[in-house]
Amino acid sequence: MKIADGLKVPPRLHAAQVAYFQSMKPWLCTDIVAYSDLPQGRAMLLVDRNEPPVKGVLWFPGGGKSKNIGLEDFVNDKMKAECGIGIGNDARIIKQLGAFDFSTANDLPWVPGMGVPGMSDGFHAVSVNYLVQVSSKAVDAIKVDSTSARHHWLTMDELRGYGRKIGGFHPYFAETTNAAASELGLIPKLDLS
Repeated sequence: MKIADGLKVPPRLHAAQVAYFQSMKPWLCTDIVAYSDLPQGRAMLLVDRNEPPVKGVLWFPGGGKSKNIGLEDFVNDKMKAECGIGIGNDARIIKQLGAFDFSTANDLPWVPGMGVPGMSDGFHAVSVNYLVQVSSKAVDAIKVDSTSARHHWLTMDELRGYGRKIGGFHPYFAETTNAAASELGLIPKLDLS
């Protein structure tokens, strides 16, 4: 038996057993609520995701946390990789918004395909989220990578209108957006129902 991070791992652990053990624990993620002050008002950066568990959904940049890297360094790496700008001259971390629980089943009626293929009981993550201010000079420099189809800068009013159009937001999305809106003094908030 090998020792990995203090745990004894059987030498011939089958892939199905590994998948089972992984399915019993939530993923650790970091999502980034980036904002900037634009002519139409304070707006948040959102992306149309190309990958599960939120494929085809308007969402935040971010994702599964990498090992052996600090949270703020990970935020910088994600901003660079997914948005084409980094923390420094282009953007700055305002604060950690907190830890949020996110779960979904593959059969959510309001979002076809939301979830992770092969995970019949859905996807579960704990996400440590950050509020990031993007400088006005970097707004036009945003270039999304292959994890997203495109990006949008939306004010809270525009987000509320979009939410009415699609029949509401996932509770995690609304809770995270509302936490950021509270920090920024923005109203009205997104409805959690």
